[in-house]
Amino acid sequence: MFNQYDPINDQDLAKKMESFYDGENLFRSIKIKGHFSNMHVRMIPKSETNTKFAEVANNQPEHSATDISGTIVGIWTPKIFHGISVAGYHLHFISDDLSFGGHIMDYTLEYGQIELGAVDQLDQRFPVQDRNYLHAKLDLEALRNDIDKSE
Repeated sequence: MFNQYDPINDQDLAKKMESFYDGENLFRSIKIKGHFSNMHVRMIPKSETNTKFAEVANNQPEHSATDISGTIVGIWTPKIFHGISVAGYHLHFISDDLSFGGHIMDYTLEYGQIELGAVDQLDQRFPVQDRNYLHAKLDLEALRNDIDKSE
C-alpha cells in the first residue's frame, strides 16, 4: 500500500505501481481510493436477447467526469496469461455517491491511497454437465478478435 499526494495520470501511475511488483509473472489486484481531476469510462449498454456480446461491446458509450471521488478496482494480467485474460490493466471505477462508473479508459488521480496485491492462485471451473458446452465448436480466432475489439 502507498499514498499518492501529487496529481498523476494513469500511465505514470501504472509505471509507479509496476515498480512495486516483485516479478512480472503474477496477477495483481489493484484498489485505488481517491479523488480524480478527470475520469473517462465506457459502459456496455443493455443488449437485446439475440445480440452477441461483441456487437454490444463495439458500441459502448463513453462518459467523462471531473472533480470526482471514488474507487478503482481491477487486475493486472501478466503477458504470459494473455488469452486467459487480457494482458495489462483491467480497471473499473465507481464514484463515492454511486452515480458514475464504468470500465476505465483514462484518468488523473489528484490524491489517494493505492493497494496492490499479488494473486497467488486462480480457480477456473468448467460446466462439466452442460452438453452444449462440452460439444461446442468454438471459432477461437473470431473469439480472440471479439475480445480485442471489446477491450
